Amino acid sequence: MEKYSLLARNSLYYLISLAVLLWPAIYNGYPIVYPDTGAYIASGFYGTVPVDRPIIYGLLVRHVSMLYSLWFVVVLQGIIAVFLIAETLKVLKVRFDVLWVLAISVFISLCTTCGYYIGQVMPDIFTSYMWWSLGLILLKDGKRSVSYILLYIVMVVSSTTHLSNFSGLLLFSGVLLPIAFVFRKRNIIKKLLLLPAISVLVMLSTNFIIEENFFLSKAPNVFFSAKLNSTGVLKDFLQKNCATAKYLLCDYQEIL
Repeated sequence: MEKYSLLARNSLYYLISLAVLLWPAIYNGYPIVYPDTGAYIASGFYGTVPVDRPIIYGLLVRHVSMLYSLWFVVVLQGIIAVFLIAETLKVLKVRFDVLWVLAISVFISLCTTCGYYIGQVMPDIFTSYMWWSLGLILLKDGKRSVSYILLYIVMVVSSTTHLSNFSGLLLFSGVLLPIAFVFRKRNIIKKLLLLPAISVLVMLSTNFIIEENFFLSKAPNVFFSAKLNSTGVLKDFLQKNCATAKYLLCDYQEIL
Protein backbone atom coordinates (compact mmCIF):
# COMPACT_ATOMS: atom_id res chain seq x y z
CA MET A 1 0.00 0.00 0.00
CA GLU A 2 2.85 2.33 0.89
CA LYS A 3 4.49 1.62 -2.47
CA TYR A 4 1.37 2.68 -4.39
CA SER A 5 1.02 5.75 -2.19
CA LEU A 6 4.60 6.80 -3.01
CA LEU A 7 4.00 6.18 -6.73
CA ALA A 8 0.85 8.32 -6.64
CA ARG A 9 2.72 11.10 -4.79
CA ASN A 10 5.61 11.10 -7.26
CA SER A 11 3.28 11.00 -10.27
CA LEU A 12 1.36 13.99 -8.89
CA TYR A 13 4.56 16.02 -8.42
CA TYR A 14 5.75 15.15 -11.92
CA LEU A 15 2.42 16.28 -13.37
CA ILE A 16 2.61 19.55 -11.41
CA SER A 17 6.19 20.05 -12.66
CA LEU A 18 5.00 19.52 -16.21
CA ALA A 19 2.12 21.98 -15.77
CA VAL A 20 4.49 24.57 -14.28
CA LEU A 21 6.83 24.31 -17.27
CA LEU A 22 3.89 24.64 -19.67
CA TRP A 23 2.17 27.53 -17.90
CA PRO A 24 2.69 30.06 -20.77
CA ALA A 25 0.89 27.74 -23.20
CA ILE A 26 -1.79 26.95 -20.62
CA TYR A 27 -2.29 30.65 -19.95
CA ASN A 28 -2.41 31.26 -23.71
CA GLY A 29 -5.10 28.62 -24.04
CA TYR A 30 -3.24 26.89 -26.87
CA PRO A 31 0.37 25.96 -27.76
CA ILE A 32 2.31 29.07 -28.74
CA VAL A 33 2.97 29.40 -32.47
CA TYR A 34 5.40 31.45 -34.53
CA PRO A 35 5.38 32.45 -38.23
CA ASP A 36 7.72 29.53 -39.02
CA THR A 37 5.48 27.03 -37.23
CA GLY A 38 3.39 26.55 -40.37
CA ALA A 39 6.45 25.63 -42.42
CA TYR A 40 7.42 22.89 -39.96
CA ILE A 41 3.87 21.54 -39.79
CA ALA A 42 3.57 21.54 -43.59
CA SER A 43 6.87 19.72 -44.06
CA GLY A 44 5.80 16.91 -41.75
CA PHE A 45 2.27 16.56 -43.07
CA TYR A 46 3.17 16.83 -46.76
CA GLY A 47 6.34 14.78 -46.42
CA THR A 48 8.66 17.19 -48.22
CA VAL A 49 12.09 18.32 -47.04
CA PRO A 50 12.13 22.15 -46.85
CA VAL A 51 14.84 24.05 -48.69
CA ASP A 52 16.16 25.82 -45.61
CA ARG A 53 15.58 23.40 -42.72
CA PRO A 54 15.53 19.69 -41.82
CA ILE A 55 12.28 17.76 -41.83
CA ILE A 56 12.86 15.98 -38.48
CA TYR A 57 10.86 18.42 -36.35
CA GLY A 58 8.07 18.47 -38.92
CA LEU A 59 7.84 14.68 -38.72
CA LEU A 60 7.87 14.85 -34.93
CA VAL A 61 4.94 17.30 -35.00
CA ARG A 62 3.11 15.15 -37.54
CA HIS A 63 3.32 11.91 -35.57
CA VAL A 64 3.24 13.18 -31.98
CA SER A 65 0.17 15.32 -32.70
CA MET A 66 -1.51 12.16 -34.06
CA LEU A 67 -3.44 14.39 -36.47
CA TYR A 68 -5.44 15.56 -33.49
CA SER A 69 -3.81 18.30 -31.39
CA LEU A 70 -0.58 20.29 -31.11
CA TRP A 71 -0.94 20.02 -27.35
CA PHE A 72 0.66 16.58 -27.57
CA VAL A 73 3.77 18.17 -29.09
CA VAL A 74 4.35 20.72 -26.31
CA VAL A 75 3.47 18.15 -23.64
CA LEU A 76 6.24 15.93 -25.04
CA GLN A 77 8.63 18.90 -24.97
CA GLY A 78 7.68 19.45 -21.32
CA ILE A 79 8.18 15.77 -20.48
CA ILE A 80 11.69 15.95 -21.97
CA ALA A 81 12.49 18.93 -19.73
CA VAL A 82 11.25 17.08 -16.62
CA PHE A 83 13.30 14.03 -17.64
CA LEU A 84 16.46 16.11 -18.12
CA ILE A 85 15.99 17.81 -14.74
CA ALA A 86 15.69 14.41 -13.05
CA GLU A 87 18.76 13.07 -14.88
CA THR A 88 20.77 16.15 -13.94
CA LEU A 89 20.07 15.52 -10.26
CA LYS A 90 21.23 11.92 -10.66
CA VAL A 91 24.41 12.84 -12.54
CA LEU A 92 25.26 15.47 -9.90
CA LYS A 93 24.65 12.76 -7.28
CA VAL A 94 22.10 14.86 -5.44
CA ARG A 95 19.91 12.78 -3.14
CA PHE A 96 17.04 12.30 -5.53
CA ASP A 97 13.57 13.43 -4.56
CA VAL A 98 10.79 14.40 -6.91
CA LEU A 99 10.34 17.57 -4.84
CA TRP A 100 13.69 18.74 -6.22
CA VAL A 101 12.33 18.27 -9.73
CA LEU A 102 9.29 20.37 -8.85
CA ALA A 103 11.39 23.07 -7.19
CA ILE A 104 13.75 23.36 -10.17
CA SER A 105 10.80 23.39 -12.59
CA VAL A 106 9.25 26.28 -10.67
CA PHE A 107 12.56 28.16 -10.58
CA ILE A 108 13.41 27.90 -14.29
CA SER A 109 9.80 28.56 -15.28
CA LEU A 110 9.58 31.75 -13.25
CA CYS A 111 13.14 33.03 -13.73
CA THR A 112 13.84 32.11 -17.36
CA THR A 113 12.05 32.03 -20.72
CA CYS A 114 12.25 28.24 -20.72
CA GLY A 115 8.50 27.78 -20.27
CA TYR A 116 7.73 30.00 -23.26
CA TYR A 117 9.89 27.92 -25.60
CA ILE A 118 8.74 24.59 -24.18
CA GLY A 119 5.15 25.60 -24.91
CA GLN A 120 5.97 26.79 -28.44
CA VAL A 121 5.55 24.60 -31.54
CA MET A 122 9.04 25.36 -32.80
CA PRO A 123 12.35 23.45 -32.61
CA ASP A 124 14.08 26.29 -30.71
CA ILE A 125 13.82 24.51 -27.33
CA PHE A 126 15.74 21.57 -28.79
CA THR A 127 18.88 23.70 -29.01
CA SER A 128 18.89 23.81 -25.21
CA TYR A 129 17.96 20.14 -25.02
CA MET A 130 20.88 19.22 -27.28
CA TRP A 131 23.52 20.90 -25.12
CA TRP A 132 21.82 19.78 -21.92
CA SER A 133 21.61 16.11 -22.93
CA LEU A 134 25.10 16.21 -24.44
CA GLY A 135 26.55 17.40 -21.14
CA LEU A 136 24.72 14.66 -19.25
CA ILE A 137 25.90 11.98 -21.69
CA LEU A 138 29.53 13.09 -21.37
CA LEU A 139 29.31 13.15 -17.56
CA LYS A 140 27.22 10.03 -17.09
CA ASP A 141 29.11 6.90 -16.07
CA GLY A 142 28.08 3.41 -15.16
CA LYS A 143 26.03 0.76 -16.88
CA ARG A 144 23.92 1.44 -19.93
CA SER A 145 20.32 1.89 -18.84
CA VAL A 146 16.95 2.96 -20.21
CA SER A 147 17.64 6.55 -19.11
CA TYR A 148 21.00 6.43 -20.90
CA ILE A 149 19.34 5.32 -24.14
CA LEU A 150 16.68 8.03 -23.74
CA LEU A 151 19.41 10.65 -23.35
CA TYR A 152 20.93 9.51 -26.63
CA ILE A 153 17.55 9.71 -28.33
CA VAL A 154 16.94 13.25 -27.00
CA MET A 155 20.44 14.26 -28.05
CA VAL A 156 20.18 12.90 -31.60
CA VAL A 157 16.67 14.23 -32.21
CA SER A 158 17.67 17.64 -30.83
CA SER A 159 20.78 17.86 -33.03
CA THR A 160 18.76 17.06 -36.17
CA THR A 161 15.84 19.46 -35.67
CA HIS A 162 17.83 22.45 -36.91
CA LEU A 163 20.91 22.81 -39.10
CA SER A 164 22.55 25.21 -36.64
CA ASN A 165 22.22 22.59 -33.88
CA PHE A 166 24.01 20.01 -36.00
CA SER A 167 26.71 22.52 -36.96
CA GLY A 168 27.20 23.40 -33.30
CA LEU A 169 27.57 19.73 -32.40
CA LEU A 170 30.21 19.22 -35.09
CA LEU A 171 32.14 22.30 -33.96
CA PHE A 172 31.98 21.30 -30.30
CA SER A 173 33.13 17.74 -31.05
CA GLY A 174 35.96 19.04 -33.22
CA VAL A 175 37.23 21.31 -30.43
CA LEU A 176 36.84 18.81 -27.59
CA LEU A 177 38.20 15.73 -29.36
CA PRO A 178 41.89 16.82 -29.37
CA ILE A 179 41.62 17.66 -25.67
CA ALA A 180 40.10 14.25 -24.95
CA PHE A 181 42.92 12.59 -26.93
CA VAL A 182 45.57 14.47 -24.94
CA PHE A 183 44.07 13.40 -21.62
CA ARG A 184 43.27 9.90 -22.97
CA LYS A 185 39.58 10.05 -22.13
CA ARG A 186 38.58 7.05 -24.23
CA ASN A 187 34.97 7.03 -23.09
CA ILE A 188 34.48 10.68 -24.03
CA ILE A 189 36.28 10.16 -27.37
CA LYS A 190 33.86 7.36 -28.27
CA LYS A 191 30.86 9.52 -27.42
CA LEU A 192 32.16 12.54 -29.35
CA LEU A 193 32.66 10.38 -32.43
CA LEU A 194 29.46 8.38 -32.07
CA LEU A 195 26.96 11.20 -31.51
CA PRO A 196 27.66 13.24 -34.70
CA ALA A 197 27.85 9.99 -36.68
CA ILE A 198 24.40 8.91 -35.51
CA SER A 199 22.99 12.38 -36.23
CA VAL A 200 24.40 12.35 -39.77
CA LEU A 201 23.02 8.85 -40.35
CA VAL A 202 19.56 9.88 -39.12
CA MET A 203 19.43 12.97 -41.34
CA LEU A 204 20.76 11.21 -44.43
CA SER A 205 18.53 8.17 -44.06
CA THR A 206 15.42 10.26 -43.34
CA ASN A 207 16.01 12.45 -46.39
CA PHE A 208 16.67 9.36 -48.53
CA ILE A 209 13.46 7.66 -47.42
CA ILE A 210 11.44 10.79 -48.20
CA GLU A 211 13.12 12.04 -51.38
CA GLU A 212 15.27 9.07 -52.48
CA ASN A 213 18.45 11.10 -52.33
CA PHE A 214 21.24 11.39 -49.78
CA PHE A 215 21.77 14.97 -48.59
CA LEU A 216 21.96 16.94 -45.35
CA SER A 217 20.47 20.16 -46.69
CA LYS A 218 19.01 21.32 -49.98
CA ALA A 219 20.51 24.78 -49.58
CA PRO A 220 23.44 24.84 -47.12
CA ASN A 221 24.23 28.44 -48.15
CA VAL A 222 20.84 29.85 -47.08
CA PHE A 223 21.80 30.75 -43.52
CA PHE A 224 25.16 32.21 -44.55
CA SER A 225 23.42 34.38 -47.15
CA ALA A 226 20.80 35.43 -44.60
CA LYS A 227 23.57 36.49 -42.21
CA LEU A 228 25.25 38.55 -44.93
CA ASN A 229 21.91 40.16 -45.69
CA SER A 230 21.08 40.97 -42.05
CA THR A 231 24.43 42.72 -41.60
CA GLY A 232 23.99 44.75 -44.81
CA VAL A 233 27.04 43.22 -46.50
CA LEU A 234 25.01 41.49 -49.21
CA LYS A 235 23.06 44.60 -50.24
CA ASP A 236 26.21 46.76 -50.38
CA PHE A 237 27.93 44.13 -52.51
CA LEU A 238 25.04 43.95 -54.96
CA GLN A 239 24.77 47.74 -55.26
CA LYS A 240 28.45 47.98 -56.15
CA ASN A 241 28.62 45.04 -58.55
CA CYS A 242 25.24 44.54 -60.21
CA ALA A 243 26.02 47.24 -62.79
CA THR A 244 28.88 45.17 -64.20
CA ALA A 245 27.89 41.63 -63.22
CA LYS A 246 24.56 39.88 -63.45
CA TYR A 247 23.99 37.93 -60.27
CA LEU A 248 20.72 36.11 -59.59
CA LEU A 249 20.09 38.27 -56.52
CA CYS A 250 20.51 41.51 -58.46
CA ASP A 251 16.84 41.38 -59.42
CA TYR A 252 15.88 41.39 -55.73
CA GLN A 253 18.36 43.86 -54.26
CA GLU A 254 15.73 46.55 -53.70
CA ILE A 255 13.58 44.31 -51.51
CA LEU A 256 16.30 42.65 -49.46
